[in-house]
Amino acid sequence: MKKLLRFSARLFILALALIAGSSGQVAAQELVDGYYYITRSNSNGLYLRYPGENPASDMTWRIQEHSYLANPIPNNADKPYIFKVTKQDDGLYQLQNLETGMYIAQHLDKVGGYGGGLGMLETPGAGYQITYNELMYGWNLQEVNAADQPIMMSWGDGYASYCWGYQIGLDDSKAIWTFEQIDDQYVENMQEPEVVEGSLESGYYIINLPDYDIGNVYMCAAPDENMNYRPQCDIIDDVQADYDPAFIFHVTKLDNGNYRIKNMGKQNDTYIEPYVYGDHSTPNVFMSGNKNAEQRIEFLSTGRVYIYTAGQNFRYHLNPTTAMVETGDYANVYSSWKFIKVDDSRVTPELKLQEAITDAKGGNYQAGSNPGQVPEAALTAFNEVISEAEAAVSAGVADLEAMVGKINAAVEEIEAQKVPLTDGYYRFVNQTHGDYLIPYWTTQYGETGYWLWHGVVDELDPMSYWHVMVTPEGEYVMKNCGIQEYTYIKGVAEGDAWGLVKVTGTSQTTQSFVQKEGNLYKIFSSGNLYPYNADGSGLVSNNKDYYAGDGYWYIEKVSDEEVGVFMKLNEAITDAKGLMAETNVGPNPGQNAGDTTAIAAAIKSATDMYNEGVASDADIDQMIAQLKTAQDEFAAQDHSMNPVTDGYYYILAANYTWYDATIEGNRTTAMYTTNNSQLKWGLFEEKTPDYLFKITDNGNGTFSVQNVKYLNYVGTYSQADLTVMMTAEPQVGQTFKYLERERWSISNTTDNVAYNLQTYGHDTGGSIRLADGDANSNAAWLLVKLTDQQLIDSIVQAGAQDGITQQMRNALVQAEPAYKNVMKYTVDHENGGLITEVNETDPLSGQVWASQEPAAVNDGYSSYANLIDGSTASCFQSTWDANVATPPQPFQVDLRDNPVSDFEFYFGLRDGDWGFKEMWTDVSLYVTNDPSVAAEPTVDESKWTYIGRYTDFPTSEFEQNYAGSNRGFYYRITDMGGEYRYLRFLVNSTYEPQANMMYTIGEFQVYEAILDEENSPYNYVPGLKEAADNLKALIDDAKAKIETNTVKQEEVDAILAATQTVLDMTPDTEPLEDLISEVQSYVGKFGYDDQYGDVTGEQYDEIILAIDDAADYDHEKPLRADLDAKVAALQAAFDLYKSQQKQFEPGKWYYISNTDQSRTGSTEQGTGTGDIYQSLVYGSLMIAPESNNTKAAHWDGNADAVIWGAYDYATDERDPNSYTDPYCMWRLVDITEDGADHKVYALQNRATGQYLASEYNDSQRMGMSATPTPFAVELLKSGQYKMYSDIKENVNKKPLHASGDGYVVPWAADADSPSSWTFEEVAEDIENLYVDIPNNSIQIMSLPYAMDETTVDFNIGTGIYLYGIKGIAADGSELYLKSLTSTQAGEPFIVVANDYTAFNPEAGETVQLALPLVDDYTNEGKTVNGLIATMDYTVPGRVGYGIFVNSALDTTSVETGINGQGGYIEFGSIISETGEADLTIAIKEGLLNKIETVVASDPDEKVDVYTIDGVLVKRNVLRSAATEGLTKGIYIVGKDKVLVK
Repeated sequence: MKKLLRFSARLFILALALIAGSSGQVAAQELVDGYYYITRSNSNGLYLRYPGENPASDMTWRIQEHSYLANPIPNNADKPYIFKVTKQDDGLYQLQNLETGMYIAQHLDKVGGYGGGLGMLETPGAGYQITYNELMYGWNLQEVNAADQPIMMSWGDGYASYCWGYQIGLDDSKAIWTFEQIDDQYVENMQEPEVVEGSLESGYYIINLPDYDIGNVYMCAAPDENMNYRPQCDIIDDVQADYDPAFIFHVTKLDNGNYRIKNMGKQNDTYIEPYVYGDHSTPNVFMSGNKNAEQRIEFLSTGRVYIYTAGQNFRYHLNPTTAMVETGDYANVYSSWKFIKVDDSRVTPELKLQEAITDAKGGNYQAGSNPGQVPEAALTAFNEVISEAEAAVSAGVADLEAMVGKINAAVEEIEAQKVPLTDGYYRFVNQTHGDYLIPYWTTQYGETGYWLWHGVVDELDPMSYWHVMVTPEGEYVMKNCGIQEYTYIKGVAEGDAWGLVKVTGTSQTTQSFVQKEGNLYKIFSSGNLYPYNADGSGLVSNNKDYYAGDGYWYIEKVSDEEVGVFMKLNEAITDAKGLMAETNVGPNPGQNAGDTTAIAAAIKSATDMYNEGVASDADIDQMIAQLKTAQDEFAAQDHSMNPVTDGYYYILAANYTWYDATIEGNRTTAMYTTNNSQLKWGLFEEKTPDYLFKITDNGNGTFSVQNVKYLNYVGTYSQADLTVMMTAEPQVGQTFKYLERERWSISNTTDNVAYNLQTYGHDTGGSIRLADGDANSNAAWLLVKLTDQQLIDSIVQAGAQDGITQQMRNALVQAEPAYKNVMKYTVDHENGGLITEVNETDPLSGQVWASQEPAAVNDGYSSYANLIDGSTASCFQSTWDANVATPPQPFQVDLRDNPVSDFEFYFGLRDGDWGFKEMWTDVSLYVTNDPSVAAEPTVDESKWTYIGRYTDFPTSEFEQNYAGSNRGFYYRITDMGGEYRYLRFLVNSTYEPQANMMYTIGEFQVYEAILDEENSPYNYVPGLKEAADNLKALIDDAKAKIETNTVKQEEVDAILAATQTVLDMTPDTEPLEDLISEVQSYVGKFGYDDQYGDVTGEQYDEIILAIDDAADYDHEKPLRADLDAKVAALQAAFDLYKSQQKQFEPGKWYYISNTDQSRTGSTEQGTGTGDIYQSLVYGSLMIAPESNNTKAAHWDGNADAVIWGAYDYATDERDPNSYTDPYCMWRLVDITEDGADHKVYALQNRATGQYLASEYNDSQRMGMSATPTPFAVELLKSGQYKMYSDIKENVNKKPLHASGDGYVVPWAADADSPSSWTFEEVAEDIENLYVDIPNNSIQIMSLPYAMDETTVDFNIGTGIYLYGIKGIAADGSELYLKSLTSTQAGEPFIVVANDYTAFNPEAGETVQLALPLVDDYTNEGKTVNGLIATMDYTVPGRVGYGIFVNSALDTTSVETGINGQGGYIEFGSIISETGEADLTIAIKEGLLNKIETVVASDPDEKVDVYTIDGVLVKRNVLRSAATEGLTKGIYIVGKDKVLVK
C-alpha cells in the first residue's frame, strides 16, 4: 500500500506520545501523582498486573508481567494493569492496583522465597524511592527502608521480583521501568461498553478503527515481508475520494449468524482466516483462498463492534507497532471496529467480476502429479478463462452473469482433476528448510526415543519415506518406512496446545491435511489444532506460532518402483517390533506382563529374510502373514502392568546420569546405603550390596525396604542430617506411586513427600531430600528387579561379608585413637606450624603441591594461599577434571628443614555444607626424602615409603553442624620409622564423593609431635603396655584382612573388646576438663541475687568449691579412676546447682520483656542514627496479634504476626496500658512428654487463649496456633532467657528475636541481645483486663471465655454495651437488639461503644473494653439467633451475611474473611422475640437484596407460609407459588426461611 510507510511512521510518533506523561516527568526528574501503566523498558510489551485469584496456583500473591496493549482510554478490563501512584510526605511512593486496591509491597514472610517476597498486599508497605535514571532512560524503584534496600526488577520469568545491589545494579536493564500515564478523566469516568443485540446486512464495507488517535485508520489487505497477504491497517485520507479496493470488504451474513468477510483486492488470497484455530490466542491472521472461513461479530452499546474468528474468543485488534491486524483478548480502542457501508457507485460490475476472479484464483492451482496439483492441460484451460475474465475487467464488463458462470465452470472442472491424497508412499519436504520429515533419536521431556524431526537425509533412505494409509473412516495414518521399531506419529499435546511430536511403535494418532496451494499442506495430528511446525533446532512441534513456511510441507509422491516388496516386509517387521516395544514386557514394576518368545522368533525370521534380500514375493507375503499372526497372538495376551512385589531391587535414578570422561560416557546413578545409616545416591555399581535392596510388602499398601549389606531399613527424612535415614528395624511404611514410563515416586507414610535426588548437576553423589516431582524430575526412580537367584544369593552373601568388613572399619575408628592416646605427645599449635610459604605459579617450589582445579583458580575461588590465610571462608579446591588428575588425587607437603617422624595435621573444613561434603574421610600416606621422587606427579610405590591408610576422621563431630563455619580437627600420625621431609596424601574418598573425587580444604597446617615417654600412660599405668600392644597387633591384622575382605565376626568382637580394655585403663582428662570449662562458663553467667538463674550465696559457694576440687588432680600422671570420680562429683554438684536456680513458674501469667543491651537506636525512634535494625528493643513486650487469627487459618505477615512494643524510648517508660492488656500477657504451659530429656512449654496468650506457633526459618515472622506447640526455654545469664521452637526442623535452635522492623522472628543471637528475654509477673491485684476498641463504634465479638455480670456492668459505666439479636423487621428494614448482662465462652455478641452513628474512622479514637481476669478458654464458637461466632479467621463463603464495616451494617461477598473473635449475622436464621428492642439498627435499602435466596428442591411440594413473627399468611400452597404477592421481607416457607426482595 502506498500509504503504509507513512502510517507506520505515524504509529511510531503516537507510541512516543503515549508516554508523554513520563516524558514530562523525565525533564522534572520526578514522578507526579496519577494513574499509570507500568512496563519494563526492554520487556517488549509486558506490563505489570494483578494476577487474579487462582486456587490452583500458589503464586497469586505475586505481581505478573503480562503481554498487553496499553489502552489509552481504559475500561474495566484494563483495571488489573492500572496503578495509582501517590507520593507520601516522606518522599516515597505507594503503588496501588486499581482492580483490587492492593499495594505493591514485600511479603516479609516470603523474603527467602520466590521473587524476594515482592507481591501484592492489602495494606501499604513503607513505600518506594522512585528515581529517574538518566543513563538508562527509565525509572528505578527501590524499597530503601527494607533490609538490604531491594531493587524492583524482573528476571523475565513472568513476574516482578526483588533483587539486591550485589546481584544487579540500578543501571541493569532488568531494573529499568517505564511509567505510561493515563488521563485522570478516563480513569475516573471509566465506562464498560455493553454487548447489545445487533446485525450487519450483507454488503460491501470499509472497516474503520474510529477511537484510535488517528481517526482515519482502516483495515485493508497487504503483503507482509514474506509476501503473504495479511489484514493490516492503513490510512484513507478521504473516504469520499477514490481509494484502493484492498480497503473494501464484501461481508456476507450466513444462516448460522456468522459472517464471511472477503477482501476486494486483486490478490489471490482474499478471505480472513487465522493461522490456527482453537481456544488459545495466536496473533497471526492471514488472507487465504478458503471461502469457508467465518467470522463472528459482537455489537456494542457504543456503536462499535468486536470481530472474532468463528469458534474463537479472541478479538481482532490493531498492533500499533507493526500495523498488522492480530487476535488477542484486548477489549479497547485497538479492537473496537466500525463497519461503514460503501457507496453503491463503487460496487461496479468490474469490481464484482474481479471478486469472482480472486475467488477462483484463491485455489492457487499448480501443475504436477503430486497430491493437490493438477494436470498441466487442466491448468492451461483454467488460466485461459481467468485471462479472458481479467481482460473483461480492463475493457468493461459486457455480461457479468455469463462471465461469472464461465469462471465457476472452470473452477469446477479443475477441482475435479486435482490429484487426491490416497493410500501410498510419500516424502514430506518443509517449505522453509527444504529438508525431510523424519524420525530422530533424541531426548525430550526427559524421555529418550524417536521424535518427529526435520533434517537432511539421502532421498533413498527409507527413513524419508512415509506410508500414508487411509482408514475405513476416511482418516489418514502416517507410518515411517525406516528400519527402526518406532514408526507411527503420536502427538504429545492435545487440543489447542503446543507440544513436540513423538514417534511410537503402534498407531495411536491419525493425521489430517489442509492444503495451502498446489502440493503444499499443513499437517495436523488428530485432537490437536496446531500444525506440524519445523523448529529451528530440528524438532517438529504442534505449534500455533507463525514462522513463514515452517508449518507447511510439500508432499512428494514416491513411485511404486522405489517402494518394492521388501519395503512392505520391513513395514511388517517394524509393526511387530513396535508392538513389542510399546507393550514393554519385562520383570520390573511399571513394565508389563506377557511372553515375547513367539513374536520375537517371528521377528527374527522375518529380519533374516529381509537382510538376505533374495526371497520371492510369495515367500515375503507368507512371512508377512506369519508376522501378523504372531502380532495378534501377542496382543491377545494379558499385558497388565507389574506392581511392586516382594523381591530384590536396584533403585536407579530415572533422570540423572553423570558423564564420566574416563569412559567417555554417562554413568547411571542409584540409591545406596552408607556406613552411618544414611540413604544416599551415587554412581551405580552393579552387583554391589550397597546398592541392592530387599523390598517386602507389608500387606497394607506400604512396604519395608532393607539394604542387603547393612541389613537396615529405609526410614524417614532427618532435618538434622539433610537426608533420609536408615533404621535398625522397620519403623515406617514406604510407599510407591506409579508415575509413567516405569518411573515411580517413593516416600513414606510419615513424610508423605517424594524422595528426591539432590544434585547441582555435576556431582557424583549426594543426599536424598524431600521434594515432589513428575516423571521427568529427580523424584522419579526406576525399580530394577533381579530375577537371577544365583546372582541374588551371591550379592547377599557378599553383602554379609562386606558388612562384617565394614564393622571392622568402624571398630578401627575407635581402636586407632584408643591406641594413639596411650602415648602422650607435646604439640605446639600456637607457634609450631611448619607450613609457612606457598607458591601459586610453581607449587613445587613452595611447601604445598596438589592437583588444583584450574577453573577455580581462574575464578579466584581456589589458591594455595587460602590454606594458610587463617580463614575457612576461603579454600583450596582439587580438580573435578579427569584430564588434570585422576583419583586418588594427591596433596603433598614439603617440610623442608623440619622433617618429622611424628606429626599432627590440622584440617579446616571450608565454610558451608560443601566443606563437610568434600572433607577427607579416607586417605593414604606416602613419604620420601628424595626431591626428585617428590616432583613426580604419580606415586611409584617402589620409590615411596608407604605409611598407612587412615579412615578414622571425626566426621560425626560435623554431621550436626554440616553447614557451619570455623570447623576443623587435628589428626595425629606417628611411628613412621624415621624422619621425612615430603608427605604425600592420596585422597581415596570424601564424605560425599563428588566428580573425580575432588575435595576442598579451608585451612591446612602440619605440626611436629614430640613424644613425652615419661608421662605417657603406656609407661606408668600398670598393665596398659600389654593391653596396648595387644590392641596394636589386632589393628595391624585387621587392616590386612580389610584389604582382602576376609574379616571374621569373632575378630571384630575381639578388637572391640581390646579397645574397651585400653579405654578403661587410659586416663583421659578431656571429659573432666570439658566439664570444668562448661560449669565455669555456665556459673559465671549468674550470681547470688534474686534474678532468674541466681542462687543463694551459700549455694554459689558450694558450686565454686566443687569446681576447685575437680581441678585438683595429678596433671602429669593422672589415673582413670581418679578422673572418673571427679567427673561424677562435679556433675552431681552441677545438677544440684541448676535445680537450685530461680526459675519462672509454669501456669503463671507474665509479661515477656526484651533484655537487649546491644542496639544503639534507629532514626525512626528518634533515639539514634542507625537503620531499623538498630531499633532499641530493651524493655519492650512480646505482643500477640490483635487480629486474633492463627497462622494456619490466615497469614498476611503483618496483622497476623506477633510484634514487640509497649515501650516509649523517648521517656524510657513502658506504656501504662500494657499492664492490663491481655495481648501482652503470656503463660508457659508445661507440655513435656514422659521420658523427654528436657522440659518443653507452650506459650499461651491471655487475650486469645492461642499459642505461639512454631517457626525456625530466619526472619520468618511468628504467628499464633490454636493448639500448643513446643518451645524450649533456656537461661542465658542472670535475668535472661532464650526461647526457641523445639521441633526437629529447628536444627540450629534459632531463638525468638525482636527484629528491628517490629516483629518477633527466629534469629541466632545470645545474651544481652534482641534474642534475650525475661519474665515479669503480672500483678495479682489488677481488677480487670482491658483491650482498646474504636470509640463510637459497633462490632461483633465472640470471646473464648465468659463475661460475667460484674464486668458487663463495669463496661456500661464507661458507655460500652453488649447486645444480642432480638429479631428483624418483617420487611427487612430494621435489626432489633437486646441488652446482655453476661455472655458464655464462645458466645457471639454485638458491642456498642458510645454513639456508633458518630463513628469517624479517621479520628483513631479508642476506648477500653474491660475483660475478666481470664484463665480458661474454649475454641468452640456458638451460634445464637442468627449471630455466628468466629473464634478464628473464617471465610463464610457466601454472599449476604451481615457484618459491620466502619460501624455500618454491610454484607459479605464470597471472598470476605472475618477475623478471630469476631462474627457475622445469618439474617435468615433470626427468630424474632416479643417485646421492645433495647436498640434498633436500621438496615439500608437494598442491603438484604444481596442475600442468596434458598431454592427448594421440590417446587410442587405443598407448604404453609408464615411471617418471621409466626403469623400464618398462606396455607397448603405450592412451594413454587408460595411467595407470589407477598411484600418484601423474610418468611417461613415450609421449614425454610426465604427472603422476598
